[in-house]
Amino acid sequence: MNRLPSERQSSFARLTLVFIILIYLGFAFATAATRAPYSDEAWFASPALDLLKTGHMGTQILLPNGMAGKGTLSGIQQHTYWVMPLDPVLEAGWYRVVGFSLMAERSLSIVFGLIVLLSWFVLLERLTADRSVAILGTILLALDHIFIYHSADGRMDMTCTGFGFAGLATFMVLRERRLGLALLAANILVCASLFTHPNGILAFAGLVFLVFYFDRPRLKWQHLATLTPYVAGLIAYGLYILQNPSDYLAQIHANGSGRFSGFVHPLAAVQLEVTERYLHTFGLAPSSTIATKIKVLILFGYLSGVILAVSIRRIRRASGTRPILLLLGIYMVIMTFFNFKLEHYLINVLPMFAGLLAIVACMTWRAGFVLRLATGMAIVAIVAVQLATITYRVVRLDTYHRQYLPAVVFLKSIQDGQTVTGDPSFAFGLGFDQLQQDDTVGYWSGQVPQVLIRTSPYAEEQMTLFEKDQPAIATHISQVLSRDMALVYDQSPYRIYRRR
Repeated sequence: MNRLPSERQSSFARLTLVFIILIYLGFAFATAATRAPYSDEAWFASPALDLLKTGHMGTQILLPNGMAGKGTLSGIQQHTYWVMPLDPVLEAGWYRVVGFSLMAERSLSIVFGLIVLLSWFVLLERLTADRSVAILGTILLALDHIFIYHSADGRMDMTCTGFGFAGLATFMVLRERRLGLALLAANILVCASLFTHPNGILAFAGLVFLVFYFDRPRLKWQHLATLTPYVAGLIAYGLYILQNPSDYLAQIHANGSGRFSGFVHPLAAVQLEVTERYLHTFGLAPSSTIATKIKVLILFGYLSGVILAVSIRRIRRASGTRPILLLLGIYMVIMTFFNFKLEHYLINVLPMFAGLLAIVACMTWRAGFVLRLATGMAIVAIVAVQLATITYRVVRLDTYHRQYLPAVVFLKSIQDGQTVTGDPSFAFGLGFDQLQQDDTVGYWSGQVPQVLIRTSPYAEEQMTLFEKDQPAIATHISQVLSRDMALVYDQSPYRIYRRR
């Protein structure tokens, strides 16, 4: 690929990277400030707060039998085993530095989103030897509405992805001069990814691929010593598990059910991967409105980049195309047959989609006026849809100020110092010592809540699960709501009940 003179390119790249960072931070913080919290963020903040307060990692807001569809999370208020341990430890350290709030939790993800962007810029430049591709690929990723949305999310997904891509970038930067150091540093970062979330397996597989793709002849037996970070991580994790092995097994069983079903039913896994992970996310769900269906242009753009990179020989043979295609393939295979079909996990493959689209766009841009015009129009259309989606969420929806805060104000007016039962996201508004999640509405405890808050569509999904697996609990909930509770607030998506 043609390249600009190095001095001009370096100056332009620095200015562009600063611009990308500012745009990303602006959109990410705007999203974080206007997005209503949800249950996952409260679940994963709770053990970090408990670690700061007591030195233990218990999830105090969640009762062991209080979550629909999860079975018994035995010992959850003493040890949080159902998630990997590094995330609450990182969060606790972060809160000690910046203080605790919803924005503080989300800002940690925003920081790791920035790490993903910078790491992907380095990776693209190293793989393609073309700074123009690296710049465009990073811009496309930074403006992706899915990437922005989950950068402003208190879950651990972006932290996991940040560690993973930092590991891959570190290897590519150091490998030529000091292979042993490159392997050690990369494995430390990928190990951190694994102990943040099981999806760290993606980064591990990606690192193994890059090592064998570029440096297989240089590998020596002594390089096995660079795997010691995983041994150290397993020892530390094992010591934590040994504090209560039975609770560990119970929580892993409760939270891990269904994660490996793709290996048992591979055809169903492929079908769900296409429909739930991609078509639904990009606006092709049956319930999608015309406004959301336009997001399919983004998916079409990404798939076009993959198809053209595979089918056009000149693009396929360009520097970087083959390893990025193979890396994307490895990630997609693992995601198809392992783990749930959550939109969150797309942040692991969006960099490769953006990178391939950038390679195709840069090569067609240099091929003549007609292709340059078509390429420019396509990129502008994709970016326009991304920006429209982000702006719509921030300006038009603003679920934090329009929906969540009014419900918090109402709850405070009727709470009278009583513990609220229900949606754990309201712990951010009321305090983590003022709320407890019990989806069974007192079935096991025998106590009718004083104040109950239920959120759609989560509440409906709870009832569906109970009706299917535990009909006695479903009957109990219906009876309590009709006999013992009065509906005192009904503003979508929240319903607040008070004991009669």
